[in-house]
This record gives sequence, C-alpha cells and structure tokens, in this order.
Amino acid sequence: VYATSTTPADVLYGLLKDPVTWTSWSPMDESGPRDPAPDDPNGVGSTRAFRSGRVRGIDRVVELIPGRRFSYVHLQGLPLRDYRGDVDLEPTPDGTRIHWHVEFKPKVFGTGWFWRLGWFCPSAAGLPFRRSHGPAFSRECVECFTIALIRYCYLKASRTVRIPGKNQA
Repeated sequence: VYATSTTPADVLYGLLKDPVTWTSWSPMDESGPRDPAPDDPNGVGSTRAFRSGRVRGIDRVVELIPGRRFSYVHLQGLPLRDYRGDVDLEPTPDGTRIHWHVEFKPKVFGTGWFWRLGWFCPSAAGLPFRRSHGPAFSRECVECFTIALIRYCYLKASRTVRIPGKNQA
C-alpha cells in the first residue's frame, strides 16, 4: 500500500517505533512494550504486545532505519506464520511517501484466501478508525493502518505532534 502524508518522516517513524502511541492512531485497543531490547527499549529485538477486540498478539521489531523504515514480525496471536510487515518512509518536499507492505502464510491450509480478503475496515467506509474489529494483515487493513496514521498526524497538525521522550513541554 502506498500513501502520502504532509507529516515529516521522522514524526511518522517515531509514532511507528513507540508501541504506546499505537492506541492513539491505530485500531489497537491496547498496545505497549513487552520485552525491551538491550540498547533501546523499542529497538531491534524488542517485543510489543497488543489487543484489538478479542485478538491478542505479540510482534518483534526486526529492522529500524531512523526516519526511513520500521519492520516487524508477528510472533503470536494470529493464525499466520512467516508474517513480516515493513513500513518504508520516503521524505518528499511536501512530507512523506509511505509504503506499508506485509507478507505471511496461513497456518491452516486452505485459509489464505480468507486472510487476504481482510476484515471489514471501518475507516475505509469513513467511520472512526478506532472502532475497527480486525487486526491489520490484509491489504485492506494495511490501507486502514496507513490511513489512520495519516489522519492522526493531520488532526494533530494544528499543534505539535508529541513523540514520547522527545518534545515534551
């Protein structure tokens, strides 16, 4: 999924990297750190726990390029294996071009079509994104995550977007 945002890449990267912020802009009802990485609590190797509706899961951060890339793998929760998500951020003169893409295999043979169809994403229908009842793994849900991130930054544009630990007043 490709999208553009007027928000600088560094700000988007900060929102993606800090799991505590995900509940403010994504369909996650709960999201936070689980096991910190040795050098950086939210760095490569750190894990994060989340809940969306009744679905609970754990992801691990596997690659970080400051201001450019956030990559994660899903460890537990969804009936999927070899799940990897990459969010590439490309600074542009007007903001950032976002490329959010995922790859996975279903754990249960014959269910791949179901997971690729995706669950209903309210933000795609113009409803408040925080009411989503499905996790982000299909193209449609990845689009919803991307739209939600852009909306969040757009709504915060009239004031400073705060990245915890950075620009605290």
